Amino acid sequence: MSRNGSGSYTLPSPFPSGFQNGTAIDAPTMNTVFNDIQSALTASAAADGQTPITGDWDWGGNDLTGVGTFSATAVAATDAAVSNGLTVGNGVVVTKGGVIVGAGGLAVTGGALADVVAIGSGGPNWTAGTGVPVAVQPKGSIWTRTDGGVGSTLYVSQGAGTWNAVAGV
Repeated sequence: MSRNGSGSYTLPSPFPSGFQNGTAIDAPTMNTVFNDIQSALTASAAADGQTPITGDWDWGGNDLTGVGTFSATAVAATDAAVSNGLTVGNGVVVTKGGVIVGAGGLAVTGGALADVVAIGSGGPNWTAGTGVPVAVQPKGSIWTRTDGGVGSTLYVSQGAGTWNAVAGV
């Protein structure tokens, strides 16, 4: 088959220059050309999606864009591979910064370890870090202080930047 890895097709040798006017064309010659074209078309993926993909595709570092509903049984997504989001299964959306489960459900954002876990589309959120919380978070949000002691490890937001430490924790 005279098709290269980029998908370009050329007639099989010795026919790349085509046929000449006034030259007799015999059946074996034409059959060779048509068989080669048939093989190339058979190996192609149909644009309407009816051809099953039977091997791994090398995207060469390029993104897969313009995909509507994407269905997969096993998906591995790295931070570099996910740019605007990838929906996996029943409402699980993987974004460059984390994971969202369900429509307005649970969202985990941040790097390899979560910076924020959001419950619902407007919070409350669960964040962690050192020191007393100062960020404005929705009412009911939780701050876990990684350098706190008893009475200064867990905080609950009352909204508008007001945080209360949970005693005994």
